[in-house]
Amino acid sequence: MLDLSLTFAQYGAFAVSVIALAMLLAAGRTAERVAAATLIVLMFASPFLAREGPVAHALVSGSALAILVFLALCYERWWLIGAAGLQLVVFSTHFAPLVVQQEQIWGAVTLRIVIWQALMALCLFAIGESRWASYAKSDRLKARTE
Repeated sequence: MLDLSLTFAQYGAFAVSVIALAMLLAAGRTAERVAAATLIVLMFASPFLAREGPVAHALVSGSALAILVFLALCYERWWLIGAAGLQLVVFSTHFAPLVVQQEQIWGAVTLRIVIWQALMALCLFAIGESRWASYAKSDRLKARTE
């Protein structure tokens, strides 16, 4: 049987994540909406893929990293650079189960939880940046020519 009981802190973290991502979807521009959709998929798919094994879990985390890096390179948003950096750290923690015993990876899991909350705070910053920063007024992809 699937046990879905969470602690008060876990319910709070989940609520913060849902609120931050919903606000990013509602108030953000194209880059923010794509990033929010990516993080929503990551948030809900990750627990199920973790049961399939470390490779499947790392694959979804790596896919989210690739999308955030792509967005950071295509759009002029500071928060996307930070989000891609945080996701890179999270992605690197997925290799811990491949190197050490399963019982010893709680440090990596705890780091993922802390970084996820930092990422949600960054998502709240993203709403302001997408709305009020002069360089983010254009919703089009910027052509990178030198």
